[in-house]
This record gives sequence, structure tokens and C-alpha cells, in this order.
Amino acid sequence: MQRIHSLFRTLITSLLVVYLMVINFSVVAYATEGTEDLAPASAEAVENNAVVANTRAAQTSEQAAPSESGSAIVEIQDYTIESGSIEAGENAEITVNLRNLSSTARATGVMVTISSESGKIYPSFGHDNQMYVGSISAGGTASVTIPVTVSTSFSGEYVDLTCKIDYESNGKALKNSATMMLPAASGAELYVQSVGLISKAIVNANTLLSINYSNKSTKNIEDAVLIINGNVTGDSSRIKLGTAYAQKSYMKDYHVTFTEVGRQDITISLAYTNTNGEEVTTELGSYSVDVSEQSESAKKSTHASPQVILAGRVVATLAGIIALIAVIVYIRRK
Repeated sequence: MQRIHSLFRTLITSLLVVYLMVINFSVVAYATEGTEDLAPASAEAVENNAVVANTRAAQTSEQAAPSESGSAIVEIQDYTIESGSIEAGENAEITVNLRNLSSTARATGVMVTISSESGKIYPSFGHDNQMYVGSISAGGTASVTIPVTVSTSFSGEYVDLTCKIDYESNGKALKNSATMMLPAASGAELYVQSVGLISKAIVNANTLLSINYSNKSTKNIEDAVLIINGNVTGDSSRIKLGTAYAQKSYMKDYHVTFTEVGRQDITISLAYTNTNGEEVTTELGSYSVDVSEQSESAKKSTHASPQVILAGRVVATLAGIIALIAVIVYIRRK
């Protein structure tokens, strides 16, 4: 009799374990399917926005991970100014370093075209605004030197210089662009080296924003904040950077959440109190982001298929019934 009781206890325990495993399978299947196809855009469709500023080379955060089977993604990695900064009425040479984020796709026919919205900087006499770079291998880099002249009417902390990058990859014509904010000799204490925001996003989902900055002063700056104006959530409109310690550089990632679909134009500025107690606000540029609804495939993938749910429930129900019958038989025989 004790042996029978032992067998029933083992049977009941096994059935309960099976029951719990079936339920867990259903939950895991749901969670697994829900994580597929949630990327905001494929690597082939990525076109980055970036604002770059400072006198020395600054590593720029990746704005999107390249697809192993996608096209090349060419962006500005960093740049240097030969003289360290720009001055009104003076010539300068800017070396721009490009990189191909793709680990498999080659970029060919790379062409860089420069322009300036303010009109305060332009190609030096005898130089064109277009420079041919050639090809950039998968994961490779290339450099181009841009001779420029700064207008005598320039005044301020920064002057804008936009680099448009045109290239081909896997038979497709692609492009990217970045606006460099070149610092003047009398620049601010808190230098923004780069701000990157992906140009495609999904509404009500996190969109990566990367910033690289340095405190060039001899004192800590404790209240630096990024101010974002546009259709974003309250948490995204003011991003605290934390304490910027003296003579230190930082590269940080944050998230912006858009609340409306369509083409969203936002502006980003940096505000802080300098070492003299003065409030400083620096405009970091305007950005256009294409915000879309979640794709149909992503919507479907966020829910387990009805077949999976039904099968899980049927198996779980049967396991529960068998376990219940076993308990009743066991009690009666006891």
C-alpha cells in the first residue's frame, strides 16, 4: 500500500511539474514573439542626424547598429581643426574622418559636399564645395581635408558647417549628413563634441540620443541640461547631464520619446551655469525625425499567435484534469 501511495505522489508531482512547464512555455512563447521586429528601421533605411563640435577629435557614438546583410552606413566619426579653433576672416583646414558602420557592406563613390546655413563659412578660394573620397571598405575609415574661410562678419561661439555624404552600396544610392558646430577661439566652458539622434523613430518608443561633451574649465559644472523643444514627452524635454567635472570628457546615451507621428522637427540646446555664475544657453541645432507607427509585422509579433495560445491552454487544461483525477483516485484509495 505504501508503494502505491509513493507512486501516486510521484505521479501527482510529475503532472504538476508538466502543468507548470506548459504554462511557462506559453508565457515564453508570448514573450519571445513579442520581441521580434521591434527595431525602428532596418540598417538599409538608416540616415543619421548628428551635430559635431569641438577643437579636437571626438569619437561619435553609433546611431544604429548595422545589419549583417544590409547596406553600408557611412557617418562622420570625428574631426579636427588644424589651428584648434576658427576665427573671423581667417582660413582653416578641417580634417573629417568617415567610417563605415557595416561589417559586411562596402561603400563606393563616396562624395562629401559642404554647406553652411549661416553662410559664415565657405570653401577657401580655389577650392570646390565637393570632395571625392572614393570607396570605404566594410568597417573601414577614410579622411578628407576641407579648406575653409570664415567670414569677417562672423561673431559668436560656433559656426555651422554641414557635410552631406553621398555614396552607393549594394546597388543603392544612399546619403547621410552631419552638421559640425565649429568652435571659435573664445568658446564656452562646456564644449559639446557631438550630439547624435537617429533620423527614424517609432512613436511612444525610446529613440537613442547620444552626446559627447567636455568641461574645459577648472571648476565643476553641476546643472548642465539638454533642452529639447518639439513633440516629445515631458521626461524627454529636459535631460539632466549630471555633474561635469573640471577637465573631464563624457560620452553618454539618453532616450527621447516622440508623441506624434510624421516628420517631427525638434531643436536641441544646452543650458548651464558657468564658473562666473552666469546662465549660458548654446543652440546645438535642429533635427528632423521621421516618426512612424509600429509596423504591422511588429504589432503582430507583440502577441503570441492564437494557435500557440490555444495549444498551450488545451495542454495545460488536460494536464490539470489528469492531475485532479489522480488526486481524487489517490484520496479514495487512501
